[in-house]
Amino acid sequence: MSEKSRFEATLDVDVSADQAWRGLEDIAYWLPNLPTVQSVEPDTREPGGTMRLEPGFRYLVRTSEGPAMQCEVTRADRDLGILQIAAAVGPLRSNLTCSVQATGVNTCTLMRRQSYPGPVGRIFTLLLGRREQTETTDYLRAWADYVKNQR
Repeated sequence: MSEKSRFEATLDVDVSADQAWRGLEDIAYWLPNLPTVQSVEPDTREPGGTMRLEPGFRYLVRTSEGPAMQCEVTRADRDLGILQIAAAVGPLRSNLTCSVQATGVNTCTLMRRQSYPGPVGRIFTLLLGRREQTETTDYLRAWADYVKNQR
């Protein structure tokens, strides 16, 4: 995949990896703090109406521009600290990977990698690449801020 269609950043934080993962599980609370996100909600096909980061779980991310990204958790491995999500809106596809890696007893590194495969993804990132790189950094900061405030 072209590096221009992929955005990645890391952030070192002074919280345990367990705390960081619990914060990631609360994505519906902190993700709307990003300027590009209006809301996060379970897909109407999901029973119970609560967010769960487990394989097969579907949810919607309503963007500030209006469209709703249809998201599905494809992998959630708390032991390895890896979460993978596939998303789509119209012909645009996205693959998101988040990870939490312990660097000490009460320190860890958060990572976010977002890629947009295919020709539609290349056009999207050509037009909105700067926005996507900013969102990658904002995402990590919002996640870290949420976790720090949960102590």
